[in-house]
Parts: sequence; C-alpha cells; structure tokens
Amino acid sequence: MTEDERHRLILLLATSRDALTEITRALTEREWAYKPTPDAWCPQEIVEHLAATERSVLTLVTERLPERAASADGGHGGLDDDEVVARLEDRNRKVKSPERARRAASYPSAGDAMHAFHAARTITLGYAQETTDDLRTRLGPHPAVGVIDGFQWLLFLGAHTNRHVAQIREALDR
Repeated sequence: MTEDERHRLILLLATSRDALTEITRALTEREWAYKPTPDAWCPQEIVEHLAATERSVLTLVTERLPERAASADGGHGGLDDDEVVARLEDRNRKVKSPERARRAASYPSAGDAMHAFHAARTITLGYAQETTDDLRTRLGPHPAVGVIDGFQWLLFLGAHTNRHVAQIREALDR
C-alpha cells in the first residue's frame, strides 16, 4: 500500500467511525430500538452487525484471503477503489446482507454494541497504520461488488459503515 493509499484508508475508517458515533450519540433507548419496518434493523442491530463485520473482514484480510499475483486488471473484476467505495455507499442499490453477516451478535445494550464496534475499529485502524502486507495480492469475492483485493476489503469497512450511517439517518429522518 502506498502512503497515499494508507492515508485514504485511515481517513475513511476514522471519518466513518466518527459519523456513526455522531449519529448515535444522542439516541434515546426508544430510538436505538426503532425499526421503520418489521423486517428492518434497528440502530442497535446495525451497530452489532457493524462490529461483527469489522472483526470478520479484518480476519479475512489478515488470515484467509489467498495471495495471488495481480492480473492485468489489477487482480480483480476491474473496479477501482473509488468505484468500490461508491457502490458500497450507494443506498439506492439495496443489498441484502449474506446470512453469515446478519446480526451475528447481541449485546445487552446499545452502549455495549458501540463499545464492541469501537474496539474492532481501533484494531482495524492499528492494522491500517502499521501493516506492510501486500494487500493488493490478497483477493476475495464480495457479494455486492465481485472480487476485490485486501486493500479494497478494508475500504469496504469504511464504506459499509457510511452506508449504515445513512440507513440510520433515513430511518430516524435526520
């Protein structure tokens, strides 16, 4: 990862964390549990999902993605970093989370869920700041955008958080 890429990644991870913190900061217990439709997630479930996804994706990137030589298209389906982020943040394209990514944990309170998210994001940020891994050679399929590399998987975490911040904003009309 180049220093520009590292800076971009850290900025996206930090700003999306801050956006989630800000949108949830003053939620009441009722708002934390509010579901705009019976099959929608409430903000607490969203944060639980984000915390679980954060841990899962970091493990995927650091331990499970196979290393391969990049092909002529950069090693993936041709999407550049901007396209990956834009597609993942776009709430006009509805995406149903894979079963394994649905509300994988249940915390006793919204505060516990936020703590779990912050703890996981702190680990991700630390990895992003320190890694010397060749993330561009670690490739794996994403259900919404196709095959992406390890760097793009980390960008996914920031874009995914932003997507769910927008979901909370829409649900609570903020």
